[in-house]
Amino acid sequence: MDRPPRDDPPSEASERSSVDLSPPSANNEPIADDTSLSGPSWPRYLAIALLCLVGLVLAVSFTVVMAAGDDLTFTADPFDPETEPSEAATAQQVIDLEQRAENNPAGVADAFDTAAEEGVYDEPASAHPDELVRIADDDDRYEYAVYGGEYYEWESAVGENSDHVLIELEPTTAQEVVDSVAVPYEEASSEAQSAVDGEEATGFEISEKIVDDDGTYYAVSMANPGVVIVQLFVAPITAVLQSVGIAFLVVGGWLLRKAVGGVSRPLSVKSIAGLAGVAGAATVGVGVLSSSFSAFSLASLPAIAAAVVTLSFVGLFARTRQYGPLAGVLFAVPIATITLAGVSHALFGGVGTGLFGGVLTLFALVGAGLFGWPLIAYGYWFSSTPDPT
Repeated sequence: MDRPPRDDPPSEASERSSVDLSPPSANNEPIADDTSLSGPSWPRYLAIALLCLVGLVLAVSFTVVMAAGDDLTFTADPFDPETEPSEAATAQQVIDLEQRAENNPAGVADAFDTAAEEGVYDEPASAHPDELVRIADDDDRYEYAVYGGEYYEWESAVGENSDHVLIELEPTTAQEVVDSVAVPYEEASSEAQSAVDGEEATGFEISEKIVDDDGTYYAVSMANPGVVIVQLFVAPITAVLQSVGIAFLVVGGWLLRKAVGGVSRPLSVKSIAGLAGVAGAATVGVGVLSSSFSAFSLASLPAIAAAVVTLSFVGLFARTRQYGPLAGVLFAVPIATITLAGVSHALFGGVGTGLFGGVLTLFALVGAGLFGWPLIAYGYWFSSTPDPT
């Protein structure tokens, strides 16, 4: 009798071959690994584009400010020392007491009146305002004074612990003062001569404030003093912003390159360290090629740009909850940046310059951090380590 065929149990191999290889359903979709070459989503492209755009704006800010700002321009105006003593006070050796009395307590003018009338003012601390102490304490700077249309020889002193103020005013002549403080035209700098000749005179400073041109006296002054504010305050701020912008461009450009290649989260410890070096080198190149090249642009700004890039470490370590390395970055990077900048400054101008450069870099680093903090978010969002579970 024929036996019916036996149904053998499916083998392990056949079970493996029958596994459903179709994509998972929407209700059971596994978490995607963003480190794959799956291609970034449009929000990531938008974030990269925004980083590059902001970086470009910040990177050119310093160049735009310096190009828009005028050079310091000086003019020279002739004056008669006999009738225009205030013009003689343009000289660094001459103090204009009427100008100093303005916007100060009445006791300052009273002290000047006493010194002019009696030749000396010598009173205890209780008799004069503190502003008078600061004026009298600057004795080494001034030799002459003008007050009430008259010229005086100036002497002043402040007692120990500012317990009294001494001011001596001895009348003198206008001719004696201008002969002492004026520089002959032939001995003046080319910039001062250009100003006297009515030509354009530019530069950072002209030391000759009174020029004697064959008996005609000229008072040299800045025609556009507002430029000083730009050069002393606005320019350094935009220079720091330029470093932040370069850091943004370096990180954003690299993220864009990886995104085009299909990598969603390319940032890692190794890549961030490399990008920091690139940002520092790029800042050196920009500084060397800039017409406003300075020791600060070569000594401090590259270190600041590299430090801004390392803010991405904070986001990466925060995402992976590696709080030890995160604290290490927050502690070590500022110290390394300030030390590197200080040593670079010292190579330019000695130990004193190095210490000053380190302090300057500290303040610049704080400002750079206030503007560069978005890289913390980019370090979190674009790091290649998966989210902690």
